[in-house]
Amino acid sequence: MPNNSDGYNGWTNYETWCWGLWYGEPEFFEDEIHDAVVNNWDDDDAKETQRDATTQLAKVLKEFTEESVPELDDGFFCDMLNTSLNEVNWYEIAEHYVADYIADNEATLAEIMG
Repeated sequence: MPNNSDGYNGWTNYETWCWGLWYGEPEFFEDEIHDAVVNNWDDDDAKETQRDATTQLAKVLKEFTEESVPELDDGFFCDMLNTSLNEVNWYEIAEHYVADYIADNEATLAEIMG
């Protein structure tokens, strides 16, 4: 799949879309999403909360995926897998999760953090 400026099925590229296809259920990462939002909560700056939570969650998603990679001998398949994973837009995936989580839990978050 060539990468182009149009993205792939609404995502940055095929690799990001593919990750979402296989791991994209937010319920799978519910605790991590919650922790990222709560740990970065700022009552005075919603944009900062969302940005910092997204950055934290993107790192968690990337680390989870890297830890899930099967052992491969150096060579073609190892290089192809690593190249594909390097193309995933972790921030975009995390941004989607965090925005949805905040929107779906706005009242609860205000109560917890208020």
